[in-house]
Amino acid sequence: MSDSESGPSQRERMLRERLIAAPGREPVVPIVALAAGLFLWAAASGRLGLYLDPGRGLGYGLGIAGVIAMVLLLVYPARKRLAIFGWLPPLRELFRVHMTLGVLAPTAILLHCDFALGSLNSRVALACLLLVSGSGFFGRFIYTRIHRGLFGSRRQLAEVRREAEQEGGAVHAAIHHAPELESHLLRFEALALETRPPVPDRFARFLSIGWRAGAVRREARRALGTAEGGDAYEGVAHYVRSLCRVARFLDYERLFSLWHAVHVPLCFLLFASTAVHILAVHLY
Repeated sequence: MSDSESGPSQRERMLRERLIAAPGREPVVPIVALAAGLFLWAAASGRLGLYLDPGRGLGYGLGIAGVIAMVLLLVYPARKRLAIFGWLPPLRELFRVHMTLGVLAPTAILLHCDFALGSLNSRVALACLLLVSGSGFFGRFIYTRIHRGLFGSRRQLAEVRREAEQEGGAVHAAIHHAPELESHLLRFEALALETRPPVPDRFARFLSIGWRAGAVRREARRALGTAEGGDAYEGVAHYVRSLCRVARFLDYERLFSLWHAVHVPLCFLLFASTAVHILAVHLY
């Protein structure tokens, strides 16, 4: 196949990677979050002497800054889903800005209201903002569990399962002389590879998969009668870790879908409550 024929396919793959891009582990957002938390703590305890009036001066300006930051939060999803925004910076950079604004917006709004709840509409708007911010951090945590690499390319379940299945045959051949261990391993396989367990069973698997994997490894050490560094034991232990990755991927992927179904309506509610709050403040 010529370069001209393979080029477009490669470019398309790169575009799909960028479409779901997110930075890997990097210190910018945690540092900003820590600094904002310390600043808010100092302001709330009176150590900074900031007694702001939400209706004028710096307090009013912080409210405007918070709303602008909230509006700018929409740039990342717009760039991600709409081709007309392709001229904007790469998604990897926009995601970092998105997360940073997700810290700065509630910081500015909390300073704007001077940590007072105020009227009903302001309380609803503040509650929605804090919920969306907390939801965003939770979603980022789940996102890192089902994506990989600097561009965050989505791990397909078939790929993760294939990695485990490639190891499974050799492991079962190595432990055929230990039927009790093989029975333990088969039960653990059934638990880890179940794709659609009932919700209570899924939750129980999510909480217990770690200690169940440890129980299989202990049984392997006992049954194989070898040191922890032995080849047979290491093969079983590595296979169990692969099965754990499959199970956790399944659970985190489902959790991410549920998170997305909650986060998007919360965002609509946030902007609606903010609009009502601004109108109520300036009209009444």
